[in-house]
Amino acid sequence: MGMGMNAISGFGLGGYMTLGLGAKSKPSIIKTAEGEFVIPKETSTVFLGSDGKPSRKLAIEWPATPEETALAKPYLLSILPGTATQTGGVPNQTPNPVLQARSSLTLSVAQTISYPFGVLRPNRAVPPPQYSLRLLSPSSTSTAPLFLISAPNDRTNLATEGSTLWMFNIQPWSTQIDELVADCKYSDALALLESLEDGILPDKIKRRAHIQALHGVALIAQKHFEAAFEIFLNLDLNPAKIIAMYPVEISGRLSKPESSWIELFGEKSQNNSGTSPLLEDTEPGAGSANVAVIGEESGAPEGVTPEPSGPKLNSKSKEYRDAVDRLLEYLTQRRQKIKLALSAINIMSSDAAKTTRLSEASVDEIMILPDAPPTALTPEQLFKFAQIVDTALFKSYLAVKPGLIGPLCRLDNWCEVSEVQNELRARGKFTELKFLYQGKRMHSEALALLKDLGEKETDLDEQLDPTVAYLQNLGPEYLPIIFEGAEWVLKRDKNKGFHIFTSEEHVLPKNEVVDFLQKIDPMVSIRFLEFLVDEKKETESSFHDRLGDLYLRSALSGDLPSDVKTTAINKFISFLVTSKYYHPDHLLASLPHDDMLEARAILLGRLGDHKAALSIYVYDLQNFVKAEESVGRKEYIHVTLTLAQILQTASFHKSQRTRCLYDASEALPPT
Repeated sequence: MGMGMNAISGFGLGGYMTLGLGAKSKPSIIKTAEGEFVIPKETSTVFLGSDGKPSRKLAIEWPATPEETALAKPYLLSILPGTATQTGGVPNQTPNPVLQARSSLTLSVAQTISYPFGVLRPNRAVPPPQYSLRLLSPSSTSTAPLFLISAPNDRTNLATEGSTLWMFNIQPWSTQIDELVADCKYSDALALLESLEDGILPDKIKRRAHIQALHGVALIAQKHFEAAFEIFLNLDLNPAKIIAMYPVEISGRLSKPESSWIELFGEKSQNNSGTSPLLEDTEPGAGSANVAVIGEESGAPEGVTPEPSGPKLNSKSKEYRDAVDRLLEYLTQRRQKIKLALSAINIMSSDAAKTTRLSEASVDEIMILPDAPPTALTPEQLFKFAQIVDTALFKSYLAVKPGLIGPLCRLDNWCEVSEVQNELRARGKFTELKFLYQGKRMHSEALALLKDLGEKETDLDEQLDPTVAYLQNLGPEYLPIIFEGAEWVLKRDKNKGFHIFTSEEHVLPKNEVVDFLQKIDPMVSIRFLEFLVDEKKETESSFHDRLGDLYLRSALSGDLPSDVKTTAINKFISFLVTSKYYHPDHLLASLPHDDMLEARAILLGRLGDHKAALSIYVYDLQNFVKAEESVGRKEYIHVTLTLAQILQTASFHKSQRTRCLYDASEALPPT
């Protein structure tokens, strides 16, 4: 027969039996497990060990004194007076006895069956007779049927009807477990499952993990967070399912109402009006119905869950903090396992930019990720798990430990930035957000943040130095981003902007930097080329040519003040004399014909046209000192002779020619 948990089913065998049904049952001893037995006494059934002492802290408190008790593993079955019991929550209205099955594992009521049993159809127009029930001792095997005899109390009816032998069979274990799960009796389902030998149910391991997860969900609903996470930490679950049970400030778009929690784990939602079915999954305690505590006056016994109350958590309450603290422990452990799995396939969080963002996946896609250990996941599934865990970890820290968010931002992490950046901004945690952006290679976002913060500062150093330092740490692969950020700095302060490109951290492509700086300000470009030539000892001709070109343009510019222009000319002349790596023909072609004669003379000398060079010094510049220096620089006999020839034809005073020839001759090598 099917009632309640459908633990047993029965049918009548019929026949006439008179077995002294009116007699009271004798005291009995019933073995419930190896080394444990019960002695039914009045309204209590106490579990005793082989030493005669109570083996459990709980005892069964029957609503009335059982007339008889027997064991059909794992159920204790008792015949109770009908008026002292309820069936389906409704008090029995007939004096006939009832058969009640209690789990010997959890002590909970599995079934209550009123007589007459469902197969009998009594005539409602005639008052039903009263009956007595007697149990026959069942077999010791767990699958053996239970036999029960019913007979009318009235001898006349007994003579007419006789007695009936009933046989009750244990429902298949899988059916019983499924029904317990369907009724959210997860503790009972687990106890029943664990009592079965491994070979009885081929999917025992899978069932255990599934029911344990559901039991953990019920414990969350009942706010027993520590017990719940003791379960979750030993299961390989999709972490999104656990996170979804938390408030939206932690779970975000994954958040699910309590009525949908068990659906996440593959069970149908139970929509009881006003009460969550998850609150039904309780272990018996001191306050539970029909359960007594042995040797204690009050309070719930150790390890037993009291009845839950179930109100929602307040974000400022101790319970809320406890809930989030337990989640943090869970996420931290998951994070370590996921990190090891990612490392095993040589994947780091810096590779996250190459993967699909968590925000691009739908909630359904996230929830159907498998319940499996990280080592059994595909790389794409591992990415998702890592993103789910780290994002929830960030939000949890922000909720209860905001002071510790900084170190987490600096660690290698898979946090989905879009989920936390607004909260970090709202809390003023800009440094943490910068490090988070930096770790995710979101450099444009980091620089935009630094710019926004810098524009609010009045001190130039505080305004620009953070951006300069950030840009100095970027490598050549981020050159467009560097140029974008440097342009803002250069417009504010050219000196600080210049130092972006002289950092020792990374070597940037020099030609591109020169081109960029020349567009911003040629004078900064000149300074960078001087840095290359003078400090870095650059020998590539192209950079020397570019520096010469820029010096020349500055010297010829009509927009510069006279003192700046004079400085530019002097730098150009000095460069032509000291540099060995420029192309003189290139620069000579750029010189005006009627200006910068000294520069022309130097370039002509570099090209080997010493006569033309010396002629400029003597005739145009009338600068014998420069002519002498030119000879000294070349140290060739023919240059000195050329100078002598020019001086012989020049219309200078004889003393000038003589001194110049003498000084020049000193430069000749010894013969």
